[in-house]
Amino acid sequence: MIWQYFLLMVMSSDVFSIRRVKGLEVLDSRGNFTLRVCVSTDFVTDCGDAPSGASKGSMEAHELVDDSFPRRVSKAVELVNTLVAQSLVGVDVRSQWRVDALLRG
Repeated sequence: MIWQYFLLMVMSSDVFSIRRVKGLEVLDSRGNFTLRVCVSTDFVTDCGDAPSGASKGSMEAHELVDDSFPRRVSKAVELVNTLVAQSLVGVDVRSQWRVDALLRG
């Protein structure tokens, strides 16, 4: 009986909907401030960091840092917690193309 409930949950796309997007300011391995974004569904939360590095490929995200010393990323955190969160909440996490399209605007 419990497996039927689990199967019903997994088949429901609502289970995979993004419920929360949270941006945080953290320190990278070199002690520099960087952006961490955590994305949550009903059952899982996963986070990723975006440390700045020497490589600046054409497909990399643009760096958004404050005009202060040390270089903080509070503007980037604010954008994630407002615009990005508003765009992604409710989107199915399995639809990577949709997430990418929303982020690219």
